[in-house]
Amino acid sequence: MTKKTRHVELLEPASRIWQHATTLVNALLEECKTLEHDRWYLGGATALAADWRHRHSFDIDILIAPGLSMAALHGKGHQRLSKLIQATKRQQVDAPDQKLSIAYGKNGKVDIFSSGRQLPGHEEPIEVARQTTLRLSNAQIFSGKFRRAIDHHVAARDLFDICHAARIRSDAGMHQALNALTEPELNRIREFWHNSRAKIEEEEAQTKLSGISAENWIDPKQLVERAARTTETHRYAEVLIQASHDRITIRTRTNGLRTNEYHSTSNEIERDLHGLGIARYLGCHNISARDVIRDARQAMTQSNQQTIAHIARPDDPTRGLFEPPDPPTPPPPAASAANGQDRNKNPSRGR
Repeated sequence: MTKKTRHVELLEPASRIWQHATTLVNALLEECKTLEHDRWYLGGATALAADWRHRHSFDIDILIAPGLSMAALHGKGHQRLSKLIQATKRQQVDAPDQKLSIAYGKNGKVDIFSSGRQLPGHEEPIEVARQTTLRLSNAQIFSGKFRRAIDHHVAARDLFDICHAARIRSDAGMHQALNALTEPELNRIREFWHNSRAKIEEEEAQTKLSGISAENWIDPKQLVERAARTTETHRYAEVLIQASHDRITIRTRTNGLRTNEYHSTSNEIERDLHGLGIARYLGCHNISARDVIRDARQAMTQSNQQTIAHIARPDDPTRGLFEPPDPPTPPPPAASAANGQDRNKNPSRGR
């Protein structure tokens, strides 16, 4: 099913940078037409802030297909692109084969990444100021934030976004990304939380954390602790995948007892398992996503509902929350004061 293009309005100062960013990216793609790199994606906090209005964003994050050398693209032989970059008067190229970072004004920046997409499948077509592109899903955006934490490069604004996402019950993107991490990756993040408690500079937080309402504000000194707590409470405690003749249902429950339910069809299940991070979660528990997809599709040809996969932490006190409860045991009939006939009818009950 083709998704309808959604109109998105960026917050300032990102909206002022947008025109520069799209001109630059379109020029870049023009240079790369022969390589068939004709798609680009908006991600990062700018995309989150456009929907949540939770803070200002100073960066435009653009993702293009992997395989492009940024250093080569803005170098000799690509005159139009070079002129556009030089016109900004300030330029900085980081990791030349993966990222082109260009400054705009005092704090603004456009980052163009040549990289593969994490958790693909749930991108959304959007229109911003008459420019049409694709928006990364929130799970993909938070996957990037957690990847930075794994590499110990996360910033105060990333921590704030993680903490704010935990408040939004209608959006599961953050914990979809979190639960797609392997245990070694999660341990790297835990190590970062432990070593960074005193390293979140208040100046960096004051500079980058702006446009936040009083009700959403978080003391920068508490960001690491709250982000650390969030990563634990939003890990899955239980995942249940069931299939019936008309749908496949995926139910998740976090350690903090937050539940989500997703419905998929036979044609959508592969995309959904990967886009929701469930495929990677299954792999971490030695369950093949390919087998789950095959079994779910086969179960849909039958009339009764079948459980395809059920994962629950063995030490979880609420384990089995998604399982149907045992039928209640009927109370024993009241004893008759006149005689013991009722009791004698059920000699084993109550012994």
